[in-house]
Amino acid sequence: DEAAGLLDEISRLLDEAARLLDEISRLLDETAGLLDETAGLLDEISRLVDETARLLDETAGLLDEISRLLDEAARLLDEISRLLDEAAGLLDEAAGLLDEAAGLLDGAAELLDEAARLLDEAAGLLDEAAGLLDEAAGLLDEAAGLLDEAAGLLDEAAEPVVTVIAILSLAEP
Repeated sequence: DEAAGLLDEISRLLDEAARLLDEISRLLDETAGLLDETAGLLDEISRLVDETARLLDETAGLLDEISRLLDEAARLLDEISRLLDEAAGLLDEAAGLLDEAAGLLDGAAELLDEAARLLDEAAGLLDEAAGLLDEAAGLLDEAAGLLDEAAGLLDEAAEPVVTVIAILSLAEP
């Protein structure tokens, strides 16, 4: 009778340990799913960062072109001033240079508008990336909670397993 009671207790403890191990397995599967989802979000963030870098490179190129155009316009305006100081007879040539400078300034203004648009687009992408980072952080927090819960269940399962081992070692002849 005592051996049957001991075997019943061992069976109950083993059933409890199996239940806890099943729960741990479920939590680990859920955590793996969250980690996969987080990896997907991190891939999307990486894509957005790459796209932002591309837009920033393009903007830098536009700003370089604007600077070049502004330098060219300044050079032309200096030339115009010199020509006006040298001779009144060169007014027709000076007018042509003024027209050229105005065209360069118009081109620079268009490039500035394009740069502003690209900067707005880059800011939008950065905002989107920040949202994805926040979402990833939430998922990581949730995964940490699940890991803590799994650790608690492992701790809870340890005691019945130790008890079963102790009982089995007592039952050995």
